[in-house]
Amino acid sequence: MQSINNFENAFGKADASFENNVYKTLTDLHKNEHNPLRRRPLIRAVAIAAVITTLLIGTATALALTNTWGLMDFFSRTNDNSPILPEALEIIQVNPPQEGGIVNIVQPEEPANNQNVVVEQVQFTVREATFDSHNAVILIEAKPTSPDFLVLAMDASESDYAHVDTGNKTFISTYVRVPTQDGVASGDFFIEDDGTFVFYWNFRYEDDSPVINLELICGVLLNNTSGYENNSLIDLGFNASLTSEQWKAKVITLYDTLSFEEFTAVLMELPAIDMLILEDILSHDEYTTILSEFRLRDVEDVNQNNLNDRAESVLFVTLMNTGAEIVRSIEPLHFDEIGICLDTITLIGSQMSTYVKIEYTVTNSRAYAAVDDNLGFNFLDSSGNVINPGIAGGGTANVDGNSTRFSYEFSLQAFDTMPSAITLQAFNIWDKTVYETQAVELN
Repeated sequence: MQSINNFENAFGKADASFENNVYKTLTDLHKNEHNPLRRRPLIRAVAIAAVITTLLIGTATALALTNTWGLMDFFSRTNDNSPILPEALEIIQVNPPQEGGIVNIVQPEEPANNQNVVVEQVQFTVREATFDSHNAVILIEAKPTSPDFLVLAMDASESDYAHVDTGNKTFISTYVRVPTQDGVASGDFFIEDDGTFVFYWNFRYEDDSPVINLELICGVLLNNTSGYENNSLIDLGFNASLTSEQWKAKVITLYDTLSFEEFTAVLMELPAIDMLILEDILSHDEYTTILSEFRLRDVEDVNQNNLNDRAESVLFVTLMNTGAEIVRSIEPLHFDEIGICLDTITLIGSQMSTYVKIEYTVTNSRAYAAVDDNLGFNFLDSSGNVINPGIAGGGTANVDGNSTRFSYEFSLQAFDTMPSAITLQAFNIWDKTVYETQAVELN
């Protein structure tokens, strides 16, 4: 695996005052923007089991960019509690080598000559990206070639593009599928001052190669609908203009009044779901059940989608592996109160984030049974404060189908220097009860 130091030596290190000034300027600029970045109220944070995930999003006009956004803009706006290092500027790859990504929208000519005419093109471009051997973050823009078209998401609300001059433009919808390795990816978007829609993907991709070649499937849906045409959903109060809090309130009301089967059936009809909200509402088993249902639904959506109703192109992009540093626990840790032994704790650190993997074995099934669905882990700093989360998600999974061995993955904020020791706390994710706290030596 490449080390961070090797990458820095290859390109040289910028003057510290320069780095700090650039980072501060970026942050200040976006704190003062009059058009704030908004997190999409309804993002489907679930994945297609066929190792690709689709997020329907869109862009605006083809006017020249006057205020382009990059990854640092996104992080400074949305990750106040998940700080990355200023050195992350060094590993952001701007306009990486890429090819393709042009989607033709065609219109049939007269049947007699059996030919199609291209009436519009949408160009997908990777604007910025990072890859640190464990995780990929990509910023992509999609722009129509003609100012007569406006590209939007299927589930976009008017408030998402209220500041854009829509005029008499024709609306079209776009999507991107990314090659996430674990079937899960998180996405978000923001709209620039001129209406250009830029979207963001963050997904697991583990590879030690010096460079990786990714294939992004870029597409345009030719039949655009709001996704809320189902009258029963409208009767329940769901529509594309709901804020995140309004959506959560309606979901809680349904959960409290319907059976779980009825509740699941309603959710399956929604065009998009914020799984983070559901994780707060549901039990572990309920959450797992609904997540599985969405994965099956997504696969079915892709398999049954009429190819005549969409146009696709592959965007090939090459990213450098900027490396990460790995430290592991020296000895197993026994958490007797909850009946587990932490076999190995692995921290993989880059300038973007610190990825954590805790592998543990159940040693007391009775003690573990009392907490298994609710078990979580925090890391504490030297003052006893919980260390902020990182940019990547995670979860718990069985190891090789073994009912007594588990892997718990999540992420922490980036560290200036990887720690040689850290404090680990086991707690209840629902009522926040702390079970045990122990020091961990790392090497």
